[in-house]
Amino acid sequence: MESRPESKSIVLPLVGMLALFPGAVMFSFALGEATRLASDWVYLSAPLLLLGAASFTWALQRKLGSVGIGAGAFLSVCALAAAGVHLQTTVAARAKWQESSFALSRTSSFCSGEIKANPAALPFTEGGPNPAVFYKTGGQSMYDAKLNPYEPSEYQLEKAALVVCLVDKDESVEKCGGYTDGAVAERVRTDVLLSAFSIKTGKRVYEKKFVGGVPRACGSVEEFYGKSKHVTISGARPPEIDLIAELGSVLK
Repeated sequence: MESRPESKSIVLPLVGMLALFPGAVMFSFALGEATRLASDWVYLSAPLLLLGAASFTWALQRKLGSVGIGAGAFLSVCALAAAGVHLQTTVAARAKWQESSFALSRTSSFCSGEIKANPAALPFTEGGPNPAVFYKTGGQSMYDAKLNPYEPSEYQLEKAALVVCLVDKDESVEKCGGYTDGAVAERVRTDVLLSAFSIKTGKRVYEKKFVGGVPRACGSVEEFYGKSKHVTISGARPPEIDLIAELGSVLK
């Protein structure tokens, strides 16, 4: 009895190659969120890409024999190696980008008196332009459309030259008594100290105090909340847009 010739059908390896599509999709997510090689997307895409590559090699072997298996293995190894290098490069670039972004965020310490110069920043140039990052009382960055012309195009330390601080300085104007149970109403004026520092050198390049609006007079009757025996009557804070306008010669 003659033996049947080995079937050369490549249906099964072609089916196996279908794993390449979801593997590639997951790999693209791994690139998009690359912060480390041991990410969930890498874990999910790696076995699918390996299965697809093995199926590709098998398909060539079914059609071309030993030559096909060699060619398939070579192409698969090259493709997987290129993908690995691309991912590693992306991870390194993302880590560098994040560190630069965090370094720029840490410049908020300038506003609390902890001045730490960083030579990686842009130098301050008289007459500008000097891209700046803005912080106000509480360390919150001032994300506002009116500041866009002055902020760095990318949130990177290497793209910024200045830290601008708007620090509130509350000044007690008057304390009014005569209310029930000894409660006190305090009139408070909110001034703002506007400062600008060179990130590269730590040098203060601008400072000016702006006086806030006068708080209204104490009323004969004031509303005290809960069990509190103190209420604050605050004056208007100097408009931020006016403060930033004062920095025109420093920023641009």
